[in-house]
Amino acid sequence: MRGGQRLAVLLVATAACLLALGAPAFAHAVLEHSTPPAGSVLKQSPDELSLTFGESVIASSQAIRLYDDHLGEVPLGDVTHPAGRGDVVVAAVTHRLHPGT
Repeated sequence: MRGGQRLAVLLVATAACLLALGAPAFAHAVLEHSTPPAGSVLKQSPDELSLTFGESVIASSQAIRLYDDHLGEVPLGDVTHPAGRGDVVVAAVTHRLHPGT
């Protein structure tokens, strides 16, 4: 191979590697909606939290975290996909929160 051909092959190989390594950066689901809405102050503790994403996501016990007014993590109940909807994750709020948190 001549120098120009080697350089072209190297550039193509480098571009292919960068594209392959860069692809996971686009693999993050975007949160489109939440109930209760993000940043809201509630008069009473909700029974559940619901998150709607722009694509299907995995529902796991670590998928949603809830914090109280003292920034302590609040344990949640089951985390599920309601009605089999992969783009929605719901978690039961099993511990009551103080009003206004």
